[in-house]
Amino acid sequence: MHINTPRESDISYNATSGLFEARVTLRDGSGVYTYAVETEAPLQAEWAVIARSMVVAARRMHIAPGKGLHLRSKPADLSRLAA
Repeated sequence: MHINTPRESDISYNATSGLFEARVTLRDGSGVYTYAVETEAPLQAEWAVIARSMVVAARRMHIAPGKGLHLRSKPADLSRLAA
């Protein structure tokens, strides 16, 4: 399983809820999944700490029964482009 860690520019702060938000994408043998995750952290927290918390949340969502709300796309078949 490969998880793309959100970059600083991918993370936003929702002042209404007081949470940081981002979409986290991970790949496994069955496809590509994108999860909307939120995490609570102080405004002055380092983005790497926030991003790590989001990766952990996405991994939990992915292995949970039912997987919750996510976007799934199958890996692209590029073999037809090789000709």
